[in-house]
Amino acid sequence: MKQLNPNNQSLIQPLLESSPRGAAWMRMFFMLMLMVMSSAFAMAQEAYGIKIAGVEVTSENCADLSVIEGVSGKVSFDAATNTLTLDNATVVNAKEEAILNDGCEGLVIKVLGKNNITAADSAGIRIVQSTTILGVGASSMLNVKSDYSALAMCNVPLTIQYCQVIAVGNYGISGSGQYDDELTIRKSYVVAKGAEGELNADEDYGSIAKIADLNLEDCYITMPNGAKFDYNLGGVAVDGWLTSGKVVIEPNGYGIKVAGEKVTALNCNDLSVIDGVEGKMSYNFNTNTLTMEDVTINATDARIGILIDRNSHVKIKVVGNNSITTDDVCISLKNESSISGPGTFRLKSHNNCGIFMRREVDIDSVKLYVEGKWGIAGYDGKSSEVLLITDSYVEATGSYGSICDLSGFWLDGSVITQPAGAAYDTELYALALDGEVVTDKVVIEPDNNYGIKIAGKNVTPQNCKDLSVIKGVRGNVSYNPETNTLTMEDAAIVSIDNGISVFNNENVKIEVVGNDTIDTNASCISLLQASTISGSGTLRLLCDNNYYCGIFMRSSLTVEGVKLYADAKWGFGIAGQQYGKNGEVLTLRNAYVEATGIRGSVCDLQDLILDGCAISQPAGAAFDADLHAVMLNDEVVTDKVVIEPSASGINDITVDVPARKKGVFTVQGVKQTQSWNELPAGIYIVDGVKRVKR
Repeated sequence: MKQLNPNNQSLIQPLLESSPRGAAWMRMFFMLMLMVMSSAFAMAQEAYGIKIAGVEVTSENCADLSVIEGVSGKVSFDAATNTLTLDNATVVNAKEEAILNDGCEGLVIKVLGKNNITAADSAGIRIVQSTTILGVGASSMLNVKSDYSALAMCNVPLTIQYCQVIAVGNYGISGSGQYDDELTIRKSYVVAKGAEGELNADEDYGSIAKIADLNLEDCYITMPNGAKFDYNLGGVAVDGWLTSGKVVIEPNGYGIKVAGEKVTALNCNDLSVIDGVEGKMSYNFNTNTLTMEDVTINATDARIGILIDRNSHVKIKVVGNNSITTDDVCISLKNESSISGPGTFRLKSHNNCGIFMRREVDIDSVKLYVEGKWGIAGYDGKSSEVLLITDSYVEATGSYGSICDLSGFWLDGSVITQPAGAAYDTELYALALDGEVVTDKVVIEPDNNYGIKIAGKNVTPQNCKDLSVIKGVRGNVSYNPETNTLTMEDAAIVSIDNGISVFNNENVKIEVVGNDTIDTNASCISLLQASTISGSGTLRLLCDNNYYCGIFMRSSLTVEGVKLYADAKWGFGIAGQQYGKNGEVLTLRNAYVEATGIRGSVCDLQDLILDGCAISQPAGAAFDADLHAVMLNDEVVTDKVVIEPSASGINDITVDVPARKKGVFTVQGVKQTQSWNELPAGIYIVDGVKRVKR
């Protein structure tokens, strides 16, 4: 080994001992190395200008900040969107800010579930860069506590949006007294609480203090009484004095009132807290659903039972037995809404409407009893008040009109049974009989449909003779209940639902005449019971959805004589439900069929019976009884499968080949070794199916 010096000693020590300049040089050398190493380490992990419980948020820890001491729950930071997510989290820090944003411009603090932030000697959340606290739905809650300021703004704006925030400290929410300390609260429920007692203008503490402006959007101060923002005092004040008592800011509401009270983020989870409401009643902001389960609302002091005002497409879901009794309107619907079951709903108004509507209202699968001076009524019949009743039982009675002042009235799966002969009158805008608005009881009952749907609508005695009245249906489509035949003649069905569904009718015959098309975003034809497709025409099925079929079978189907094209470019051509376990036997008799499906062209069948026809494309493809699909080279065919009528007389030939025997045989049972293309013309048995080689 090579020696560095004769004494085999380090050169560093003599330098340090014999030369002061050498020692200084070495110290400089070590300091330089430390600086280089520190710089390299800093470059290895990017900092984002945020601290959680005193620890810097970096590229190394941002995916899971619960590793930081004092942090629990789900906390993470996404640098791409500048979003710090708190998901049912707790952050506690005794010496510094629990959350500090001193370098992330436009930070979004996303709040999921219930979260608790606590700091002792500093602010709970301090922002030195603009920040938004953003809630997601009615359950988003952020509780911040501090011995100093719960939320502290340092000459930057803070926005609280769609969130419940409770801020308690010597200051609830405070600024620095600078020009840019603007607080915006948008459609949120906020409670801010400062130090105890009422404080005068010379003292600093307050619930919301030392800010330049307070912008309230779709919310207002509800507590203390008379409180408002005072620009001169820079905070929320009462009678010219800053307040450190509880300040409550509430949303204007979700555009819904129950028994006269606004539905807000504070009460939406349990609306039985409202005077006059009993039972289980709640509102879900995310789904825009007002749910009632065994609810009784008594609002006999001129209050509206349920008011839908500035909210569209509210769904009122009824479970169990429910009732509303009022002196005013039971339900007032100023925007598009729906009332659905499976429960029962009884509405009684002493002096007004059971249901008053200004826009379209859907009543679906519910038992509804309505009584008032008007039963169900629109404004004037000229303001888009369209009533749709689907598969429901409805009784409506009104001394001035039972169902009236409507610009449109539609029944789907329901029929008027009382009074006999009553119908919607387009000139009177009401249900009428003999030219007069009906004021006696109107009864609408679920119709006896035929177990068939066209474009998602039931085939009923009322529409069966001309199914082109259904939206999305053109041409001649009709159903004859005596022969159980659905006829399509030069027809087209375009729908987001199944084109034709047979769900509760055995042995339906679908007769195809002329050129017909079904184009859907679901299955073109869905057959839950045994059916037949036959005729002299052509039927083209176009399915444009990943998991649906040209034809879906959960029973047997016979296709006879027609030309059928099933094109499911992203789904299944012709398919059963699950590996052919439900009796999905497809029989093709003297038919021309093309089927294409990227997930399987002909598959999931219990059996495929070819009578007077054979698979001609792809060459060599055959139905595999074990794998329940048309296969080629041990794989389910996803290219076009063509099945066409065989040559005349081929079916009269008796063969000596066992059914489903794999390979190519002569009709005498001799197995051939040549490929199909090499064989001479003649009749052969290919995988148990007769085929003609021309």
